[in-house]
This record gives sequence, structure tokens and C-alpha cells, in this order.
Amino acid sequence: MKKFLITGLMLGAILFSATGVQADNTISPKLEKIKTLLQQQKSGDATTLLNQLTPKEAEELASYVEFKSQEVPPIYFIFLADSVYKNDKDKALLFYNIGKVRAYEDVMMCKDNTAKAQLSIYPSLAPKTIKYLSTKIKNKKYIADLMQKTLDWDTSHPDRYNPIWACYHGISAKTNGQPQLIEESKRAAVIENARQELKDTIKKYSE
Repeated sequence: MKKFLITGLMLGAILFSATGVQADNTISPKLEKIKTLLQQQKSGDATTLLNQLTPKEAEELASYVEFKSQEVPPIYFIFLADSVYKNDKDKALLFYNIGKVRAYEDVMMCKDNTAKAQLSIYPSLAPKTIKYLSTKIKNKKYIADLMQKTLDWDTSHPDRYNPIWACYHGISAKTNGQPQLIEESKRAAVIENARQELKDTIKKYSE
């Protein structure tokens, strides 16, 4: 699984820039609806609405996520990477990478191992960003810096969206309707393992 994560990380990433929405500002009705659905644990309905956003609304949501990352599943960073891409390609990469790492951490907290299957589809959600990464993959300094920014973001944002969202993509959620997380006492180790993999990659590409 470590090899899988590193491969996934090499496929994308992002640090954000505010494009208009400030931390205390209100958001548009459609984005407010997405926020409400997420608070109600209706991530499927929220994703349907997410796919209906206009380019301007997607930019607004990306800006909102910068300040309120704890209010959205990390996969939203991946969904929004291509929206960020048109204004800042490097930030789009970081956006994707942050989403990939946080989503990986959440998936690894699911009791149902079949939830891991979703990891393989993430690159297809941000094709422009992934294509840009392919032009950077041989630049060792760039990749090391990208991983460092991802690690810095992950450690500086301890507030998290409930990881149970990731478990709804496992088989047990479809058959039993009750996805479960691993014991809370084990979740910190999952996060630390993911961060250690980032550190190992940074070291490798810094040599």
C-alpha cells in the first residue's frame, strides 16, 4: 500500500489562493446547499450538486475550501484541482496532492478494506492537473518541494472532516448500510504512517 500511495502522490497536488471568498464571507446559495448536505452526511447528494457548479462557482468553492477545509471531504480538493489549474497550475498540483493524502488517510481508517478501491479513480477526477504533473515528474526538486508543502499543510490543519465519508464507498456500506471506522486509538497511527511516507519521498527526491 505504501507503493500505491507514493504512486498516487506522484499523480497530483495544491496550496490555495483566495479567489474572492474570505473566511467570514457568505457563499452562494448553491454552495450553501452543498455545505448543508455535507453537514447532514449526504455526501452523495452534495457530489451531484458539485458536478453542476459553473466554473465561477467552482472557483468560489475552491476559495472557500482554503479557509474551511474541515467542512468538506478531502476528495473535494481533487474535484476542484482542475478549476484552480486555469489560474495557477502549480497550486492545482498542490490542491490535488492535499486531497490525495487526506483522502488516503481517511480511507485507511475504514474497517472495510474494499473502500480502498476508490483511490484508483482519483487521478481521473483532475485530468488537466495530472497531465501537468507528468511534465514535472523528472524535476526532483519540484517534487520534493511539492511533497514538503503537502506535509506542511497536513500537519498545520489538524481539524478534519469526519473520515466516515470514505467508508461509504466500501462494499459493506452497500450491503449493510453501516460503514465503520477503525478504533479511534488506531487512527493517529494511520495519519503518522502517511506523513512518514511523505517524509521518505521528500528525502528520496532531495538526495
